[in-house]
Amino acid sequence: MESRRVYLLLPSTQSGDFETYSYFGQDQENVNKVSFPINSMLTRSMKYQDNTIDVNDIDYIPSLSAVNVEDRRILTNNGIELLVPLRSKELLTGILLLAHKTSGESYSMEDRQLLNTISNQAAVSIENARLYDQLQQQLIRSSKLASLGELATNVAHEVNNSLQSVINYGTILYEDLADDNPLREDAKIIESEAIRARNIVEILLGIARKERTTRETVDLNDVVKSVVTLARLRAKSENILVQENYSLEAPMVKANAEQLRQVFLNLFTNATDAMPQGGKIDVSTTIANKNVIFTVTDTGMGIPQNAIEKIFDPLYTTKINGTGLGLTVSRSIVEEHGGTIEVESEENKGTTFTIRLPRV
Repeated sequence: MESRRVYLLLPSTQSGDFETYSYFGQDQENVNKVSFPINSMLTRSMKYQDNTIDVNDIDYIPSLSAVNVEDRRILTNNGIELLVPLRSKELLTGILLLAHKTSGESYSMEDRQLLNTISNQAAVSIENARLYDQLQQQLIRSSKLASLGELATNVAHEVNNSLQSVINYGTILYEDLADDNPLREDAKIIESEAIRARNIVEILLGIARKERTTRETVDLNDVVKSVVTLARLRAKSENILVQENYSLEAPMVKANAEQLRQVFLNLFTNATDAMPQGGKIDVSTTIANKNVIFTVTDTGMGIPQNAIEKIFDPLYTTKINGTGLGLTVSRSIVEEHGGTIEVESEENKGTTFTIRLPRV
């Protein structure tokens, strides 16, 4: 094509914005990376374009004529002449930007037809690569869980037997010591920490067994309210305000209520732990088409960007006393219910967890 420069823009896995993924041009060393927000008029309009677009024709295309000044400035400053939408199954998988030709000539009709053909092939390839990457990540997660489960199965019974002995003797020692004995509190700590360790083993066994449990139609509002009642006690003592906003229409789901309580309580605990100086937790349920949506938002310290992709991994934790299993088990439960769990976070501003479950 003899283009001065070519940009391949793909959606960011984190923000969804279309950012420069690959670049080729004369100024290879000093490239200004181009990007467009996912909600910009240019990006939204490109979803509905089937053919290569000439920058000079933008004002004559109704869906593109409202492109804002900033997007136009980016195109102009980078000498962009052609915009090529890469669409696969009504999905915009990328955008190809071609600057003016080195010869100064305009792109011919044959050039544009070739670009249209290439765009279809490229869009399918990019979408296949994205799906392959998702599958690969799922396999990696599954492999980690399988390894963790195998390890848990091999050691759990022996560990549980030893822990039960520690719990029993810790309880006996606590009860035998006088109330004013300074060692009495130490005995209580031995008992409680042994119970905590036993609970961790039980969580590991739960991952390993993947037991199918009985499910019935439940009102998600009732499940969440029962958890909020428990969580509010600790929140109040730590100067945390809990605000509730429930769907007026009953959000019914097919689920094991006890397992969902475990998930919601874990999210509330994480939110509370993230606000040692106090703050606010917002909880809500809504109905959107075929899904019931639960969200919990805190105003805490947030999650570092380099940790967000790891927080669901087994044994990964950012807490000093964390087990690294709470979110792993939570996601496992949600996915077994046919749902999804997502997280958005900004350091020093807060975190939002969103769970979507199939509506009955």
